Amino acid sequence: MPDYTRLISAAMALRAEAPQGWNEFVMAMRENAATSTTDVLRVTPDLLLKAQGMAIMAHELATVLNDAPKLYDKMMEKKHGQTAGQNSRPPGSIYPQTA
Repeated sequence: MPDYTRLISAAMALRAEAPQGWNEFVMAMRENAATSTTDVLRVTPDLLLKAQGMAIMAHELATVLNDAPKLYDKMMEKKHGQTAGQNSRPPGSIYPQTA
């Protein structure tokens, strides 16, 4: 899997600014990934590889965005040398603490 560190950090900043919009965006990405997968079944053979690649990437991005809060917590734990269960956000963080 590619390094999505910057994408995850940016995603969490957007989520903090507009939680409802973020949820709608993630749902739209998940729907797009499902549509891309369905499209693979309908393409002509000469476009099959392209359609498969697009479906794989759409699914991967949707998964990263959906899992961004958990991935962000893991990134912060690693960055700050904390173990699971400790407060993974630095003091004064703009991101809300998750349960």
